[in-house]
Amino acid sequence: MSVSINDIKKKILATENMSKITKAMQMVSVAKLGKTESRIKHFKNYHAEIKAIVSTLKDSEHLAGHPFSTGYQNKKAGKIGCVVITSNRGLVGGYNNNLFKLLKAGGDSLQVMSEKDAKLADFKFYVTGQKGAIFAKNELPQACTELFLFADELSYTDILELASKLIADYLDGQLREIIVVYQDFISKLSQEPTQKVLLPLKLEGLANARNPNYEIAPDEITVIDDLLVQYVMTSLYEIFLSANMSEHAARMNSMSNATDNAEDIIKESKLIYNRARQAAITQELNEIVAGASAVN
Repeated sequence: MSVSINDIKKKILATENMSKITKAMQMVSVAKLGKTESRIKHFKNYHAEIKAIVSTLKDSEHLAGHPFSTGYQNKKAGKIGCVVITSNRGLVGGYNNNLFKLLKAGGDSLQVMSEKDAKLADFKFYVTGQKGAIFAKNELPQACTELFLFADELSYTDILELASKLIADYLDGQLREIIVVYQDFISKLSQEPTQKVLLPLKLEGLANARNPNYEIAPDEITVIDDLLVQYVMTSLYEIFLSANMSEHAARMNSMSNATDNAEDIIKESKLIYNRARQAAITQELNEIVAGASAVN
C-alpha cells in the first residue's frame, strides 16, 4: 500500500517536532551534568580530607576493633545489605537495566538473583528511585525490601535518613556487610554498573597520609566514632553523586542518539517525499500529454 504525499509530509513534520524535543532534553541533561560535576568536584575535596584524617588514626587500637572495621570479631553475623541506586525517570538507555542485570548475575559477594530462593533470604534491600521501586515490586521480596525516593537534584541532607538507617542496622547486627549497586561515572560516554562495599571499611587499604599535628578532643574514642560515621555518610553521598552524573550522561547520550535517528528519518522521508512528488508531477504531465494527443 503506497503512502500519500500528505502522509509523508505529516511524518516529516512530526519527526522534526520530536527532534526539537530530544535536542532540548539533551541540552538540559548537559547543563545538569555540568552542575553535578561541579558539586562532586568540590565534595571530593571534603571527603578526601576526612579520609586523610582517618588514615592518620588507622593504627589506633580502638579503630582496629571498631564495628566498622573488617577486623571486628562479630562481622559474620546478620544479612548482607544491598543498596540499589536507580533513576526516577526513563529515557536513560540501559542505565537501569544494566543494574538489574548485575543484580541477577551476581558476582563476588553479591549473588542475589542467580539462585533466587536460596539467596534472597540472606539479603536486605534498600532500593532508591522510581524505576528501582518497580523492579523491587516485581523481583524482590517485600518483607526484606525498603524503598527510599529522592528528588532528581540530590543534596547531602537527602541521603541522611538512608545513611542513618544503614548504619543503625549494621550496628544492631542485622547486617554483616553493606554493598552499593550503582552506575559509576567513568566519562560522559561511559558509565559502568558497579558494586562497592560501603561497610565494613577496609582501613588497611588506606594510604599513609601526611603527618599533621592533630589535637584530639574530647578523647580518641569519641573522635573516631564520630569520624567513621561521617566517613561512611560522605562515602555514600559521593556514590550517589557519581550515580547522578551517570544518569545525566546516559540521558544526554540517549537523547543525542534519538536526535540523530530523527534527523536520519527526516532525510530519508524527505527523499521519499521528493521522489513521490516528482512521480506525481510526471504522472500529471503524462496525463496532460495523453489527453492532448487524444484531442488531436
